Amino acid sequence: MIIKAELKTMSDQEFQFLVLQRLDQIEERFDKIDSRFEKVENRLDHLKSNLEKFNDKFSNYQQSVQWVVQLAFTLIASATITIIISSVLRR
Repeated sequence: MIIKAELKTMSDQEFQFLVLQRLDQIEERFDKIDSRFEKVENRLDHLKSNLEKFNDKFSNYQQSVQWVVQLAFTLIASATITIIISSVLRR
């Protein structure tokens, strides 16, 4: 880091050179940050895609479970009605 006293003794050319150097360093850091941001953005897109697939699978699973439960209740009701009708007709 440059001390204020050093700035006073520097020529304009030296100062401009230091400023340009610093700008180059900032640009390099910015490029690295931009690259990292793109990677994060790509990962986020991938996660979003995976989440949509998971939601579709979960929705299908939920629908299937609902159908199985409905079928089970229907079979229980049918069996109950069959037992009741057969016991009434035997009498």
